[in-house]
Amino acid sequence: MVEELAFEQQDVGRSCRILKCSRSGYYQWLKRPISVRKTENIILWEKIKKLWEDSRKTYGLPRIMDQLKKQGVRCGKNRVRKIMKAHGVEGVGKKKYKVQTTDSNHDLPIADRVFKTKEAAAQVTKVNQFWGGDITYIPTEEGWLYLSVFLDLFTRKVVGHA
Repeated sequence: MVEELAFEQQDVGRSCRILKCSRSGYYQWLKRPISVRKTENIILWEKIKKLWEDSRKTYGLPRIMDQLKKQGVRCGKNRVRKIMKAHGVEGVGKKKYKVQTTDSNHDLPIADRVFKTKEAAAQVTKVNQFWGGDITYIPTEEGWLYLSVFLDLFTRKVVGHA
């Protein structure tokens, strides 16, 4: 704080009195060399910054820690976290894969809803009068499998599947 006030050309003695610290202590602090820990943090920050920029600014703490270990740098996770937070570095999370089933943004005609009518002729009254179908996506190690099923809407039994 005294350093900031001195930079703004405020009287150092007055600033020290207000902040209740000695003038000699302030000048001694100015001459003090950078600590070993702070020097190590500066070097570590340079390595973190390089890894982060090489990953197109996508790596977060876990991946940066893995890369630092591969380089033989020994440091704790919390230390790296604090350095990253102080410099505003964070990873980009993966988005969950979502299957896109249909494209609803089109100008094509849309079929009438069969079961929203109140007419007796449109109601399901016998077997094989109306079939309904649906499709689902099943993730496997080989990729996505697609299961389609057709049901008889009167008996609710499976008529066919693929």
